[in-house]
Amino acid sequence: MPRSPATTARGPTAKGRPSSERDGRSADKAALITGAASGIGWSTTEMFVREGVHVHAVDRDREAMGPC
Repeated sequence: MPRSPATTARGPTAKGRPSSERDGRSADKAALITGAASGIGWSTTEMFVREGVHVHAVDRDREAMGPC
């Protein structure tokens, strides 16, 4: 059964926040993301930061990562 946008981790909830933020699943979580300068790594980093996850983002292309 497909999930409605209101119940997916990436879709907005009725209150305008991701469901993971609303139900506290992201509290006290950390993630290490490799390849974070572009593509899927970049998108994943942005999503996790919005959800309140403490993110360690790394990439072998230091210039593409920007200032630390």
